[in-house]
Amino acid sequence: MLIAITVILMTATPALAAAGERLAKYISTRETAVAPPAGGGAAVVPPGDTRDRVLLSGWGPVARNLGAYLRANGIPVTVTTLHPDLAAEAEAEGHTVVRGEAIKASVLHEVGMASVRLIVIGENSGEETTHIAEVLHNVAPGVPIVARPRESTDVAGLHHAEVARIVDTQRAVTEPLSWAVLDLLGIDHVTVGKPDPTVAVAFAPAPESHCPHTGAVRPVLPKNAGCTGCLKQGKHEWVHLRICLSCGYVGCCDSSPERHAGAHSAETDHPIAGSAEPGETWAWCFLDGIRIGPAAERSRTL
Repeated sequence: MLIAITVILMTATPALAAAGERLAKYISTRETAVAPPAGGGAAVVPPGDTRDRVLLSGWGPVARNLGAYLRANGIPVTVTTLHPDLAAEAEAEGHTVVRGEAIKASVLHEVGMASVRLIVIGENSGEETTHIAEVLHNVAPGVPIVARPRESTDVAGLHHAEVARIVDTQRAVTEPLSWAVLDLLGIDHVTVGKPDPTVAVAFAPAPESHCPHTGAVRPVLPKNAGCTGCLKQGKHEWVHLRICLSCGYVGCCDSSPERHAGAHSAETDHPIAGSAEPGETWAWCFLDGIRIGPAAERSRTL
């Protein structure tokens, strides 16, 4: 009898341990889901609570570096990946790993979306990134998403999925390098009040504008935080900035000495540019010389 009891206990222990772990995760997720935020603003997170968790969809060089940075700052990370070797690597880095695709209901249930504060999609192609963003936005509409497609950024699709920040791969390499150089030179590079190259600009023209060229308007990412033409010339002063609503080119207005916004329109036949000035929500058609107001329910812009 003693031998039989010992064998039964040895056989049952792994199953009981696994069941206990799943139960602990379930209870933690339930408590997180029902805990109301305090004060109407950012949630007051008690010690041990995981509502500040960041979900990394995919694991690779970018996610690895970001995960290390988040971990160094005390922010817990959950990684979803299908690749067994990458999953083992992420676990070795100390992250929570859920094996599977982030668009699967079973995977998201195991992640515990009520514990996720921010989502990062950084290791997928352009089409995959848009699809994942759409799914995760529908599952967790209040959670901000940061997208970094490997190539072919679908600005319109990501904007439709209400992605909070879009990191273009080429700019992601040059901008930190530029900031590091400017820091060492002692030059202030704060871009407050200037176009943010990671935020999609989507202008919805008012139907009563009657401009025949509004079909050229689409969501775009600003190419620079200042006038592209002036910066190429080594100049840093202009009057106002305009954003081409066909390609994202940022140029200075006609009141500026160089008038790069108008020159860009004449060179490319891109007709409409939106104002990049804080608080201004109108656009200008260079072909017709008319000002276009926004639609009553305006899409997200700067």
